[in-house]
Amino acid sequence: MLFTISIMVFGAAFFSILSLNGFWMKDHSAVSLRLKRFSEGVAKSNLNADADLRPSKSDPPSKRRLRKKLNAMGLHHASDLQAAMKMRRFFYLVPVTLVALLYFMGFPPIHIVICGGLFTFIFMLLLRVWMIRKVMQRRRLIQKNLPNAVDLMVVCLEAGMSLDTSLLRVATEQKRVSPQLSVELTLTNQEISAGGSREQALKNLAARTSLDDVKSLSSTIIQAMKLGTSLVRTLKIQAVAMRKKKREETRALIQKMPVKLIFPLLLFIFPTLFIVVLGPSLINIFRHFTSVGY
Repeated sequence: MLFTISIMVFGAAFFSILSLNGFWMKDHSAVSLRLKRFSEGVAKSNLNADADLRPSKSDPPSKRRLRKKLNAMGLHHASDLQAAMKMRRFFYLVPVTLVALLYFMGFPPIHIVICGGLFTFIFMLLLRVWMIRKVMQRRRLIQKNLPNAVDLMVVCLEAGMSLDTSLLRVATEQKRVSPQLSVELTLTNQEISAGGSREQALKNLAARTSLDDVKSLSSTIIQAMKLGTSLVRTLKIQAVAMRKKKREETRALIQKMPVKLIFPLLLFIFPTLFIVVLGPSLINIFRHFTSVGY
């Protein structure tokens, strides 16, 4: 029974992971990237018109939460929301299907109840872990390239460009280095071009990324525009602060490394070293006592 249940759970989880990767996985071959750049240049100079950035107040709470998570993952279109809802229904349906299969196979009711709760927990946790992993990966990539983007924005502003043009220029230049940051800056520029205020567009940028540095950058730009101070000087100070913070985080990680290496050393390196060094001696001692008669 346990073997059958294990096979079922492993198969369902395996195919679920395959469906997750295949649902939003993109082909990164050279030909596909060239075709993508060509299609973007011809038919997608901007994002699609069905971009759905902000949660609607008429949506149910579960849909608003899902929309917020998708925005954090970089999936801003209405088609992405529909696909995510279908995927969530699929993950809800798999435990029910497995429980029904166990029922028709004649398992005891107590086992069916336990396995049903276990299946539900596994598949709900699998979906949440996958989404959290995608969000954290995207945030790390944005955080990594944000100081360079701010420096480039300073150069654009010093060259005489406006803030809107600078955002668009930085988004274009960052497309190869950081597509995630490029998409966010493009969305911000589109909100401003559509008639929205710069303040609200920058706040939406900070809300979508949920990064402290982006929130600080948006607040700094908004405050500089309100007070009429030099935006170039403000962004220079912000870029220096970001790089200083990054150096401090790197220094903290370096200081944590010896502590993190203790357990791998104790569990894997030292036992292997003892076996290699003391193994032949112990074998010789054992043979000596055996030959003596002990």
